[in-house]
Amino acid sequence: MIFVGTDSFRLAEYKIRLETTVEDFSLIVPKANIVEIKRVCEILSAKNMEHISLQASENLVAFSGKIDGMSVLMTSLLIQGNFPEYDNENIVPRIFRYKIMLNKDLCDKAIKKI
Repeated sequence: MIFVGTDSFRLAEYKIRLETTVEDFSLIVPKANIVEIKRVCEILSAKNMEHISLQASENLVAFSGKIDGMSVLMTSLLIQGNFPEYDNENIVPRIFRYKIMLNKDLCDKAIKKI
């Protein structure tokens, strides 16, 4: 499963291996809802809940799980549309002309000052 997020300035991709095979599908979940779902998942994983079920329809996604005899269900409306083709060479280049080596600590301090 591949999770991708962007805010027009940054792009992040995270991949996880699934235990079962599923058909290809794509969902666009609003950022505010992802933040809330992430918080609940962190709480549940702290209580040793290992599996979360995902179900989706045309305009809704649901995440569910059970822990200590309690069922948890989180839902979100989906954003209708297409996510940008971020694998496209025009968005994220694959070949770079220059390579610059920086001192990590000095670079980190400079970024924090900015």
